[in-house]
Amino acid sequence: MRKADPAAIRLELQPHLTLLQLGYEVDAFLIKLKHGDGLRTEASNAMKARRVGKKSSVKRSLRSKGIFLAVHRHHNTVYYKRLEPGQFRLLTAFQNGATIAEACELLAASSEADLAHVKNWFETWAALGWFCQLK
Repeated sequence: MRKADPAAIRLELQPHLTLLQLGYEVDAFLIKLKHGDGLRTEASNAMKARRVGKKSSVKRSLRSKGIFLAVHRHHNTVYYKRLEPGQFRLLTAFQNGATIAEACELLAASSEADLAHVKNWFETWAALGWFCQLK
């Protein structure tokens, strides 16, 4: 069996995968909002007035912190997954059309990754169905 040359292989990411670099912990905020039933619609103005204080306390819990986030779908449900800076760099390189070799060189040149984890990253991304085809 002939091995493919990583200098020529390009991985295409699924179109339902969105990579975000954010200045706030939006994922943690959404979890708090959802657990606090902040996503329900209001039945009346009285309910809305009563919940204003609750919403503002949830809003205050939005912490300023730089994060990398992958937003994806599975069976019509939206999920979000925190990424390490190296994971974000590698996936963004694929999204921008880099070959596997080019993306790994970018990652190795940065100080953002423990290269021992790269194999696990690829296994996780493949299991989540984030790659759609080789180019």
